[in-house]
Amino acid sequence: MAEQPTEIVSRRLSDRVISAFDLAYDQGNVDAAGKLYQVLEIVLSSQGGAARPERREDVENIRNVGDRFMDLKRQSQAA
Repeated sequence: MAEQPTEIVSRRLSDRVISAFDLAYDQGNVDAAGKLYQVLEIVLSSQGGAARPERREDVENIRNVGDRFMDLKRQSQAA
């Protein structure tokens, strides 16, 4: 019998993109992280809007993605 994953599976596409971004970041893959950052921007711009306010409790995670991407780019340019 297969083991059940211990992570909570998110329903939001943006959360899944952030998870993939985290993996790319951890592996130091600047290209993949950059593309995933762009995907996240697309996904977030297609959700919400004035008629649909954000209902997330933790938006800090989304804000951190941009900062982490810029850090990764700086690290790769310094190497």
